[in-house]
Amino acid sequence: MALSFLRTKVITRHVKKQFYQNKRNAGYVVLIPEIGEDAEKNTLLAENGLPEFSDITIEKCIAAISKQSLDYENGVSHIEKSTANCKNAFKEVFQPLEMLDGQLELTWGIAKTLYLGNSSLMPTASYRNIHERAHKARSAKFNSVPIFQAAVNEKNKLKKLTDEEQRLLDKYILEGKLNGLDEAGGKREKLHSTIAELQKQRYMFREKVQLATNCLLVP
Repeated sequence: MALSFLRTKVITRHVKKQFYQNKRNAGYVVLIPEIGEDAEKNTLLAENGLPEFSDITIEKCIAAISKQSLDYENGVSHIEKSTANCKNAFKEVFQPLEMLDGQLELTWGIAKTLYLGNSSLMPTASYRNIHERAHKARSAKFNSVPIFQAAVNEKNKLKKLTDEEQRLLDKYILEGKLNGLDEAGGKREKLHSTIAELQKQRYMFREKVQLATNCLLVP
Protein backbone atom coordinates (compact mmCIF):
# COMPACT_ATOMS: atom_id res chain seq x y z
CA MET A 1 0.00 0.00 0.00
CA ALA A 2 2.73 2.45 1.02
CA LEU A 3 4.88 1.41 -1.96
CA SER A 4 1.97 1.99 -4.35
CA PHE A 5 1.33 5.46 -2.89
CA LEU A 6 5.03 6.38 -3.18
CA ARG A 7 5.16 5.18 -6.79
CA THR A 8 2.06 7.24 -7.67
CA LYS A 9 3.57 10.37 -6.07
CA VAL A 10 6.85 9.97 -8.01
CA ILE A 11 4.96 9.54 -11.30
CA THR A 12 2.83 12.61 -10.56
CA ARG A 13 5.94 14.73 -9.92
CA HIS A 14 7.48 13.48 -13.16
CA VAL A 15 4.35 14.38 -15.16
CA LYS A 16 4.19 17.86 -13.56
CA LYS A 17 7.87 18.42 -14.33
CA GLN A 18 7.35 17.51 -17.99
CA PHE A 19 4.27 19.75 -18.14
CA TYR A 20 6.15 22.82 -16.88
CA GLN A 21 9.12 22.10 -19.13
CA ASN A 22 6.82 21.86 -22.15
CA LYS A 23 5.17 25.16 -21.21
CA ARG A 24 8.57 26.83 -20.94
CA ASN A 25 9.69 25.44 -24.29
CA ALA A 26 6.46 26.62 -25.89
CA GLY A 27 7.66 30.20 -25.39
CA TYR A 28 5.17 31.66 -22.92
CA VAL A 29 4.96 32.11 -19.16
CA VAL A 30 1.86 32.52 -17.02
CA LEU A 31 2.14 35.69 -14.91
CA ILE A 32 0.34 36.27 -11.62
CA PRO A 33 -1.57 39.61 -11.66
CA GLU A 34 -0.29 42.17 -9.19
CA ILE A 35 -3.78 43.25 -8.13
CA GLY A 36 -4.51 39.97 -6.39
CA GLU A 37 -7.43 37.57 -6.54
CA ASP A 38 -9.94 39.64 -4.56
CA ALA A 39 -9.82 42.51 -7.03
CA GLU A 40 -13.33 43.86 -6.40
CA LYS A 41 -12.76 44.58 -2.69
CA ASN A 42 -10.60 47.27 -1.12
CA THR A 43 -8.65 45.11 1.33
CA LEU A 44 -7.49 48.18 3.27
CA LEU A 45 -10.99 48.91 4.57
CA ALA A 46 -13.08 47.20 7.23
CA GLU A 47 -16.75 46.35 6.71
CA ASN A 48 -17.74 49.76 8.12
CA GLY A 49 -15.73 51.49 5.37
CA LEU A 50 -12.98 52.76 7.68
CA PRO A 51 -9.27 51.97 7.25
CA GLU A 52 -8.15 48.70 8.88
CA PHE A 53 -4.79 50.09 10.09
CA SER A 54 -4.05 47.09 12.33
CA ASP A 55 -4.16 44.77 9.31
CA ILE A 56 -2.60 46.94 6.60
CA THR A 57 0.49 45.59 4.83
CA ILE A 58 2.70 46.77 2.00
CA GLU A 59 1.33 44.01 -0.21
CA LYS A 60 -2.26 45.11 0.38
CA CYS A 61 -1.39 48.75 -0.35
CA ILE A 62 0.36 47.83 -3.59
CA ALA A 63 -2.49 45.55 -4.69
CA ALA A 64 -5.14 48.18 -3.94
CA ILE A 65 -3.29 51.08 -5.57
CA SER A 66 -2.51 48.95 -8.65
CA LYS A 67 -6.17 48.08 -9.20
CA GLN A 68 -7.49 51.55 -8.44
CA SER A 69 -4.89 53.24 -10.65
CA LEU A 70 -5.85 50.97 -13.53
CA ASP A 71 -9.56 51.63 -12.92
CA TYR A 72 -8.85 55.36 -12.77
CA GLU A 73 -6.99 55.39 -16.09
CA ASN A 74 -9.71 53.31 -17.75
CA GLY A 75 -12.30 55.72 -16.35
CA VAL A 76 -10.47 58.73 -17.77
CA SER A 77 -10.16 56.99 -21.14
CA HIS A 78 -13.90 56.27 -21.17
CA ILE A 79 -14.74 59.90 -20.29
CA GLU A 80 -12.41 61.15 -23.04
CA LYS A 81 -14.56 59.38 -25.62
CA SER A 82 -17.66 61.21 -24.39
CA THR A 83 -16.17 64.70 -24.86
CA ALA A 84 -16.82 64.79 -28.61
CA ASN A 85 -20.62 64.67 -28.45
CA CYS A 86 -21.36 65.80 -24.89
CA LYS A 87 -24.23 68.22 -24.36
CA ASN A 88 -23.42 69.11 -20.76
CA ALA A 89 -19.67 69.07 -20.08
CA PHE A 90 -20.06 69.40 -16.32
CA LYS A 91 -22.40 66.43 -15.93
CA GLU A 92 -20.83 64.22 -18.61
CA VAL A 93 -17.12 65.07 -18.23
CA PHE A 94 -16.00 67.02 -15.18
CA GLN A 95 -18.27 65.64 -12.46
CA PRO A 96 -17.44 62.01 -13.39
CA LEU A 97 -13.74 62.92 -13.43
CA GLU A 98 -13.91 64.39 -9.94
CA MET A 99 -15.81 61.34 -8.66
CA LEU A 100 -13.01 59.08 -9.87
CA ASP A 101 -10.66 60.54 -7.25
CA GLY A 102 -12.42 59.00 -4.23
CA GLN A 103 -11.02 55.47 -3.86
CA LEU A 104 -7.61 56.36 -5.32
CA GLU A 105 -7.13 59.26 -2.92
CA LEU A 106 -8.28 57.12 0.02
CA THR A 107 -5.78 54.33 -0.60
CA TRP A 108 -3.02 56.81 -1.42
CA GLY A 109 -3.73 58.63 1.84
CA ILE A 110 -3.70 55.41 3.89
CA ALA A 111 -0.32 54.43 2.45
CA LYS A 112 1.05 57.91 3.17
CA THR A 113 -0.25 57.83 6.75
CA LEU A 114 1.38 54.45 7.30
CA TYR A 115 4.64 55.73 5.79
CA LEU A 116 4.72 58.88 7.92
CA GLY A 117 3.60 57.05 11.06
CA ASN A 118 5.90 54.04 10.90
CA SER A 119 8.51 53.87 8.15
CA SER A 120 9.51 50.37 9.27
CA LEU A 121 6.09 49.10 8.16
CA MET A 122 6.17 51.18 4.98
CA PRO A 123 9.78 51.70 3.78
CA THR A 124 10.60 54.68 1.59
CA ALA A 125 11.18 52.57 -1.53
CA SER A 126 7.78 50.87 -1.19
CA TYR A 127 5.91 54.11 -0.58
CA ARG A 128 7.70 55.79 -3.49
CA ASN A 129 6.44 53.07 -5.85
CA ILE A 130 2.89 53.52 -4.54
CA HIS A 131 3.16 57.31 -4.76
CA GLU A 132 4.50 57.26 -8.32
CA ARG A 133 1.79 54.85 -9.51
CA ALA A 134 -1.01 56.88 -7.92
CA HIS A 135 0.44 60.18 -9.14
CA LYS A 136 0.75 58.83 -12.69
CA ALA A 137 -2.87 57.68 -12.66
CA ARG A 138 -4.27 60.92 -11.22
CA SER A 139 -2.32 63.06 -13.67
CA ALA A 140 -4.05 61.27 -16.58
CA LYS A 141 -6.99 63.68 -16.50
CA PHE A 142 -4.65 66.68 -16.65
CA ASN A 143 -2.65 65.20 -19.54
CA SER A 144 -5.67 64.61 -21.76
CA VAL A 145 -6.03 66.82 -24.82
CA PRO A 146 -9.79 66.06 -25.27
CA ILE A 147 -10.53 66.92 -21.63
CA PHE A 148 -8.40 70.07 -21.81
CA GLN A 149 -10.17 71.15 -24.99
CA ALA A 150 -13.56 70.46 -23.39
CA ALA A 151 -12.63 72.80 -20.53
CA VAL A 152 -11.48 75.51 -22.95
CA ASN A 153 -14.64 75.20 -25.04
CA GLU A 154 -16.86 75.37 -21.97
CA LYS A 155 -15.01 78.43 -20.70
CA ASN A 156 -15.44 80.21 -24.05
CA LYS A 157 -19.21 79.69 -24.11
CA LEU A 158 -21.21 82.82 -23.50
CA LYS A 159 -23.04 81.65 -20.40
CA LYS A 160 -22.90 82.47 -16.74
CA LEU A 161 -20.92 80.08 -14.57
CA THR A 162 -21.12 79.52 -10.84
CA ASP A 163 -18.03 80.12 -8.74
CA GLU A 164 -17.48 76.36 -8.41
CA GLU A 165 -17.77 75.80 -12.16
CA GLN A 166 -15.42 78.70 -12.84
CA ARG A 167 -12.76 77.37 -10.45
CA LEU A 168 -13.10 73.85 -11.82
CA LEU A 169 -12.59 74.95 -15.43
CA ASP A 170 -9.69 77.21 -14.45
CA LYS A 171 -8.07 74.26 -12.67
CA TYR A 172 -8.25 71.97 -15.72
CA ILE A 173 -7.09 74.70 -18.09
CA LEU A 174 -4.17 75.71 -15.85
CA GLU A 175 -3.04 72.10 -15.30
CA GLY A 176 -3.35 71.45 -19.03
CA LYS A 177 -1.18 74.43 -19.89
CA LEU A 178 1.40 73.44 -17.28
CA ASN A 179 1.56 70.04 -19.02
CA GLY A 180 1.99 71.69 -22.42
CA LEU A 181 -1.39 70.70 -23.87
CA ASP A 182 -1.70 74.07 -25.59
CA GLU A 183 1.65 73.59 -27.35
CA ALA A 184 2.51 71.81 -30.60
CA GLY A 185 3.74 68.21 -30.61
CA GLY A 186 7.50 68.81 -30.49
CA LYS A 187 7.38 71.42 -27.73
CA ARG A 188 4.95 69.30 -25.74
CA GLU A 189 7.21 66.23 -25.87
CA LYS A 190 10.22 68.28 -24.82
CA LEU A 191 8.27 69.72 -21.87
CA HIS A 192 7.13 66.25 -20.77
CA SER A 193 10.71 65.00 -20.92
CA THR A 194 11.92 67.95 -18.83
CA ILE A 195 9.16 67.47 -16.24
CA ALA A 196 9.97 63.75 -15.94
CA GLU A 197 13.64 64.50 -15.39
CA LEU A 198 12.85 67.15 -12.76
CA GLN A 199 10.63 64.68 -10.89
CA LYS A 200 13.38 62.07 -10.97
CA GLN A 201 15.95 64.51 -9.60
CA ARG A 202 13.50 65.68 -6.94
CA TYR A 203 12.96 62.13 -5.65
CA MET A 204 16.71 61.51 -5.62
CA PHE A 205 17.28 64.72 -3.66
CA ARG A 206 14.62 63.77 -1.08
CA GLU A 207 16.19 60.34 -0.59
CA LYS A 208 19.63 61.86 -0.07
CA VAL A 209 18.26 64.36 2.45
CA GLN A 210 16.46 61.59 4.34
CA LEU A 211 19.57 59.40 4.34
CA ALA A 212 21.72 62.27 5.63
CA THR A 213 19.13 63.08 8.31
CA ASN A 214 18.99 59.46 9.47
CA CYS A 215 22.78 59.33 9.67
CA LEU A 216 22.81 62.46 11.86
CA LEU A 217 20.21 60.97 14.21
CA VAL A 218 22.25 57.81 14.81
CA PRO A 219 24.31 58.26 18.03
